[in-house]
Amino acid sequence: MVSTCPTCGKSVTVQDVVISGVRHLSTVRTCGRVIVEARGRLTASRIEAVEGVVVEGCLEAAVETRGPVSIGAGAVWKGDCRAGSVRIAPGARVEGGCFRVGESDWGSEGEGSALPET
Repeated sequence: MVSTCPTCGKSVTVQDVVISGVRHLSTVRTCGRVIVEARGRLTASRIEAVEGVVVEGCLEAAVETRGPVSIGAGAVWKGDCRAGSVRIAPGARVEGGCFRVGESDWGSEGEGSALPET
């Protein structure tokens, strides 16, 4: 289900976004989670996911989430991460990027974070 933010007018997906194949997207915004399955590959300039991000495949993006980020064994992560918490399993590959974990000032930097205020 897709909805429009009443404040900024941006399109926001309400449920989880599940990637099982190869996808190239400019931006992914969801109130749920972004899940990249074991055979999935997601390349995006930006991901905003309120409930978290789970990567079992390959992800290349700048990620912002209030929820947890889980990078599974055998997963590949490329890009920046701003999250409530991060779990990296043994065997996962993190190839660059700046990780900012446990911050509470969401949306205070940059333009137009889609994450709602709590």
